Amino acid sequence: MLESHRRVWMIDVRDSYFQKDPFEFVSLSGEPSFHVFHGVEHIPLSECSWNAGWVRDCYGIDMLYTIGKANIICSGVSVGTTDTVVRYLAMMKDILDGVDSFPDLDGKPVSDTIPLGNFPSCERNGVDQGVHNVLVHTGNILSLKQWTQRDGPVANMQSRIPRIDEHFSVRNGNDELYAVVHQYDRFPELQKFLFKKVHYHDDM
Repeated sequence: MLESHRRVWMIDVRDSYFQKDPFEFVSLSGEPSFHVFHGVEHIPLSECSWNAGWVRDCYGIDMLYTIGKANIICSGVSVGTTDTVVRYLAMMKDILDGVDSFPDLDGKPVSDTIPLGNFPSCERNGVDQGVHNVLVHTGNILSLKQWTQRDGPVANMQSRIPRIDEHFSVRNGNDELYAVVHQYDRFPELQKFLFKKVHYHDDM
């Protein structure tokens, strides 16, 4: 089914919405690309108890030391060309299942370069973000593009960097409209505005 699509979003649907075309910055030329987005930016990964815990518990203290100074990457929003997304999903599935059969883009195993970790025994709520950060920061995601909160097309609202204007539009540091707003429920007034706009009902 994925083969009929050129670009694929993986996104938390509960707390996300689009402000404009979410695909416009993803390559249409056929060149592979996989886009990830910073979360909270004022501290590195190792100084966030949640993210550090996910990496440490599943991959050990050495892995945390290796990637601990890197930016936190939010696993709730990623987008890419179909080939890179399929590879990413295969890696994630096999890691979480604790099996050793990762395919590269040619269908050949690349397990020598991808850490399995202590799965499935370390699995718990949110731990996919630990895996996501390990894959990003160990270079296992091909054709990778990292976006910051200040100039990127995705707002991770928990970072407290995006700006909400008087019309409840969410803008980045360049005063550009974000294509995607994630974690809008961190701002009650924005959530109230959106629920009123779409006629949200609790009994739905």
